[in-house]
This record gives sequence, C-alpha cells and structure tokens, in this order.
Amino acid sequence: MPLFFLISGYFLSIQRPWKFFLQKKINGLLIPYAVTGITIVILSAPINLMLHYPVVDGIYQWLMGVLYGNGTSRPSVFPSIPTFIGALWFLLALFWASLFTRFVLQYCPRWLRIIVLLCLFCLGWSTSTYAWWPWDIQAGMTTALLLYVGYEARAHNIINRKISNRSIALIVLFIIFSMFFYRGFSIARNHFGDGLLDFLRATLITWLIILFARHIKDSHVAKIMAWFGANSIIVLAFHIIELDLIPWHNMIRYALLIGIPNILTYVFIIIMKISWACFGIYFVHRSKILQKIYLRR
Repeated sequence: MPLFFLISGYFLSIQRPWKFFLQKKINGLLIPYAVTGITIVILSAPINLMLHYPVVDGIYQWLMGVLYGNGTSRPSVFPSIPTFIGALWFLLALFWASLFTRFVLQYCPRWLRIIVLLCLFCLGWSTSTYAWWPWDIQAGMTTALLLYVGYEARAHNIINRKISNRSIALIVLFIIFSMFFYRGFSIARNHFGDGLLDFLRATLITWLIILFARHIKDSHVAKIMAWFGANSIIVLAFHIIELDLIPWHNMIRYALLIGIPNILTYVFIIIMKISWACFGIYFVHRSKILQKIYLRR
C-alpha cells in the first residue's frame, strides 16, 4: 500500500487550478468508489440468496459500508450500524491524502510543510485509536506524508539517480535489521507499531522495488506488470468485489475437510483471483461507459 501512495505523490501536480484538481480526483477516485460500491450492494443479493444468507440484511450491510467507507474493523462513530466496506477504503484515503498534500504544498512555505504534515499524521494516528471517522479521513491524514515524500522524490529526481551496490546492500541490511523490531503495520487502520520507522522502511522498500523495475524494464515480465499497472484501478475494483462477496474462507475450510492440501487450495484461489482481475480488465475495455468511469476515457 505505501508504494501506491508514494507513486501517487510522485505524479501529484499543483500547477492546475483547484477546481480542475478537485474534479480530476472526484472523477478518478470517488466515482470509481461509488460505482464499485453500488456493484457490491447489487451483487450481494443474488450471492446471499444462493448461499442462503439473509438478502435484505446483506444489502443493508454493504450499503451502509459504502456510505461510511470503513476499511477496518475498528469501531466507528456509529457503533450500532455496519460501516465496513473493506479494501475500497484505499480510494477514499487517497482522495483525502491528495487534497491535504496539495493544500500543504500550495499554501505552506517549504520549511513549514513537513511540520504541518507530521501534525496531520499525529492527529490521524491518535484519533483513529478511539473511533474511525467516515470516509477514511484519518487514513488520508496519515498517508499525506507518503504523498509528500513521493512529490519531493520527483522534485529532486531521486528515482533517476544512480546508486551504488554498496548503498543498496546497506539499505537491505537496514530493512532486515529493522524487521526484528517489527510490531505490525496497517495503513487501512492506521496501525503503525514502529511509528515513523514504518514509513521510512516502506519508503526504502518502495525505492528498491522501483530500482528492480528499472532493471527488468525490457523483459517480458515487465510488460505484463506494466499492463496490470496501467489497469490497476480496474484490478482494485474487481478484486474488492470478489474479496467482499466470495466466501473464500468457506472454500478453504471445505477443501481441508475433503483432504485437499493447503498449498493446492491457495494456489487455486490465487489463480482464480488473477483470472478474475484479467476478466475485469477485458470487460471494462469492452465497455465505453466503464472506460469513462475507471479509465476516464
């Protein structure tokens, strides 16, 4: 997840007017969120009917989840209603993080930016331990720091700078050593067991991934990964649909009961998930309406 936020910050622009910027984020993040969420609500009815689950309760649960946008199991400010929507939280968090980062970059002097973002991080981090606010605002508060790092990386051309093998080895050793003190990390619920060290570790790992991607950029693997990357919003949307509605845990339990080895079960599920994502990409590209929603074409 940090990689997606860092890359989003890398491509963040503050040159266009606020109206254009806001409209772009609504079209690129909130509309796909709403369409995917409504799809989950609609599809929950036949799936629950087939699985003999309460249909009306299922529709109500996912509808409230879409309206609230809780991507975590942490209690919301309305504990009496269901608020969980799952991995779809990412689109809301990225929306808020983009707005916060744009505001800081445009209206704060350079020396003040990191201070404001750290305060915003602490506010989102501390308040989320008590209750999760609607629309993943707190996740947007904490991840604005990642977007800022990505933005500064482009401003200083960090990615294109050459780095020695010795420096890479030291970074890898630091990451491995720091993992001995690892106490959990989840942006979805603002859990940072190692505090800002989690962000430093995530930034370094992202940098290593980008260096590796540059190393294999002319390979067939790179072309496949680039294809998925160009359609990542579609992959996310279709992944969320199956993740929320398909009872994978029941399938795993059933496979164990009939004696299918764990490894074969998980390999099968992974293949099914990748195949479903590929179908999603094909399906969206065949529909002009869905292209406008997910690819803004």
